Amino acid sequence: MAEMSRTRTAVFRLLVGAAAVLVVSAVVMALLGTGSGALRWPWAGNNQMGPSQLSATPTGPRVPPGDVQVSGTLGPDYRADALGRPVNGMAGVDTSSISPGGGLGPDGHDWRSMGPGQLMVPQANLVIPVVDRGIVTDGSGGRSMDLPVSFQAGWLRESAKITAAAGTTVVAGHVNWSDGSWAPMSNLYNTSAGMEVYLTDRSGKLTSWRVTDRTEIPQSELADRVALTDTSGPRRLVLITCKGRQNADGSITFTDNWAVTAEPL
Repeated sequence: MAEMSRTRTAVFRLLVGAAAVLVVSAVVMALLGTGSGALRWPWAGNNQMGPSQLSATPTGPRVPPGDVQVSGTLGPDYRADALGRPVNGMAGVDTSSISPGGGLGPDGHDWRSMGPGQLMVPQANLVIPVVDRGIVTDGSGGRSMDLPVSFQAGWLRESAKITAAAGTTVVAGHVNWSDGSWAPMSNLYNTSAGMEVYLTDRSGKLTSWRVTDRTEIPQSELADRVALTDTSGPRRLVLITCKGRQNADGSITFTDNWAVTAEPL
């Protein structure tokens, strides 16, 4: 835990030095926090953490856009502690309709059905609630994206709105839980070009996308390669989680991001 804290602080100082990419660096910093204090890593015996470490092959179906139906009500927005868990604990939290991660989807899930505030990539077995999050400033003046709990993803409010006609919409989330097990957004590793992506806003408005690219991006290059706060450029969706490596002492350092880009259907 202490080792992770030191790693995060050092990287944050390095990134803040690039004033022109402060907001982008803030998003990177938030993603670095994923998995701090982890004890048992799902990629035990391998010092890399990324797509090749997923043990489950995606089995989700292809769902054409016309088959997706939106119903129900917006789910709760859980505030996260420093380890990506609900501040009030997991008691009473129902995650049965959320992907467990590691390439797996929820048991018996109906991939044709969505609710308000959800991200779904059926063929990658990914379904996860999406809540609104923004850039926040900590006591030392550092800025970061206020990521939600590990079983929810965050839409970056400084990016284009989910239903916008132009710009880049950014949705980011933790790749693993504090005990080292995969979180839902790890299923982004199993995306591939051509897969349909579905995203609803808080009101239930459905947007449909197709994956065009998935790539590992060093965090030092994220500012140049992903316009996280562009609200007027070409329309696209960027889904972001982490990629990293395990250190000899068991801590983990997240030096890269995993970014999936999709364009509107």
